[in-house]
Amino acid sequence: MIHQPPPGARDLLPLEVTQKRWIANHLQQVFHRWSYHRIITSTLEWLDTLMAGGAVERSTVIQLHDAEEGTLGLRPELTASIARAMVSRIAGSNSEACLSLPQRLYYNANVFRRPTIGNHGRQLEFYQSGVELLGVGGLLADGEILLLLADCLNNLGLQQWHLILGEARLTRSLLSPFP
Repeated sequence: MIHQPPPGARDLLPLEVTQKRWIANHLQQVFHRWSYHRIITSTLEWLDTLMAGGAVERSTVIQLHDAEEGTLGLRPELTASIARAMVSRIAGSNSEACLSLPQRLYYNANVFRRPTIGNHGRQLEFYQSGVELLGVGGLLADGEILLLLADCLNNLGLQQWHLILGEARLTRSLLSPFP
């Protein structure tokens, strides 16, 4: 048992590391082209921080209990951590560059999700890359993210891809200029 990873964990061997790095490098090229800057946040967050936006289900968070301070969780995604960093570090800075909006941030990081009931042994740890466009919204922001996504897919050499938008607000936002 001590020679096996826990259920849901996995090790990456050199070839897999090379492949992962290749993808991350190609995505980073696109992120830099679009003027996004890398942010690195803590792997651990207060459970309340992770739950604040309502996008994360408590049952998916791998929790660590600290009787003195409260409950911590391994981040299941990065949006909440980046929002917390924006509020606590960037907005609190005296630097004019840090206070300017919009902020274009990207990340490459491990995230952790407890599998749903009945999926014991499923993967718990994932590597996630993405962007956050903070301080701007609406049609232009939605369009920027979609164009950046297309650029990422093309830069990875993916051909004949199709994007299906399942978010009604996003679809309405993109179609609103048309009669």
